[in-house]
Amino acid sequence: MKWVAYITLPGLAARVEAATAGGRPVAVVRDGRVLDVSAAATGRGLSPGLSLPAARATCPDVVFRPYREESYREEAGRAWDLYARRTPRVEPDGPAGAFLELLDGDVRGEVGDILAAVRETLELDPRAGVAPGKLVARIAAGRAGPDRIRVVPPAAVETFLATLPLGELWRLDERRREELERLGFRKIGDLAGFPESELVRRFGPEGRRLAAWSRGRDDEPVRPLYPPPRWELEVEREGGEGLESAVGRLARGLGERLAAAGQGALELTLEVGPERRVRRFARPLASAAALAGAMAELLAGEEPIRLRATVTGVARGWRQLTLAGDRRENLDRVLESLRRRHGEAIRRGSVPGCRREKLLELFDPFRLRP
Repeated sequence: MKWVAYITLPGLAARVEAATAGGRPVAVVRDGRVLDVSAAATGRGLSPGLSLPAARATCPDVVFRPYREESYREEAGRAWDLYARRTPRVEPDGPAGAFLELLDGDVRGEVGDILAAVRETLELDPRAGVAPGKLVARIAAGRAGPDRIRVVPPAAVETFLATLPLGELWRLDERRREELERLGFRKIGDLAGFPESELVRRFGPEGRRLAAWSRGRDDEPVRPLYPPPRWELEVEREGGEGLESAVGRLARGLGERLAAAGQGALELTLEVGPERRVRRFARPLASAAALAGAMAELLAGEEPIRLRATVTGVARGWRQLTLAGDRRENLDRVLESLRRRHGEAIRRGSVPGCRREKLLELFDPFRLRP
């Protein structure tokens, strides 16, 4: 059988931020809560999950830094390189986490070797969960034992999940979790003990997923996203062709390759004669026009004879799809149809009327609300 391992790197973000903190303890904050802490901050009583006011009251001399995902990817890439040496299927889950697909065998020993390599290379204390699927593997990583590994064999999945709070189902959005708790479901076992037919009657097609998740059934494969794919293309200017035309041809060629693979450009390397110019994008570029604009900026008005570009791809970011209708069951059917085609890439919108989400819609029309 195939196993899924989820490896998390506590302290990664805090250590990157600590490099500019002058030796003081550091806490990384996101959405008003502590997300990560340095070893020095842990010794002062701070831990992830604390609200920012509570953290300030606990340790006033700690340096609080906002979460900056792109700043941590280079450090995380050192761990991903170690994972990729063990398996061709590595799926990063933010900078501090990653899913790995492993073949049957001594999975505990194999994951232990990976964790040892991470400790030696990054000087962090990683933790891992191993299970038949991604859902349970990620939950298990948070309950690793003294050896920092928790293995959940197939026969023990339901028992492992039964006593855990409903909030541990990380695929479950907050709105649905709150609704289930109002109905009296407090633990995952409460949901697993409820007939699937009743969940379907109450929640429509989503009820089948709720029943499957509560029993640890998760068929979503680990996607081979690391190392990221790369495409190279070179064009030569012929005759009196203008620079804008040549850059446009180069951008269109790379854009077609990215579109065929369902990717966006995370990094662009442009070779202008002997010089290489690199630009990394905070948000992946998906259109030829955007690539052409980035190339023009890198050229800075120069007139090279030959142009060669390399793009590093990444799965395209979320795109927002707004559905409107009077009947909720009709929207549920549309969402279920989309999920059958696109899997877990489809997420339902958040609570209507949220001012923050409305502002994000106005300023970022391609964002699919979580």
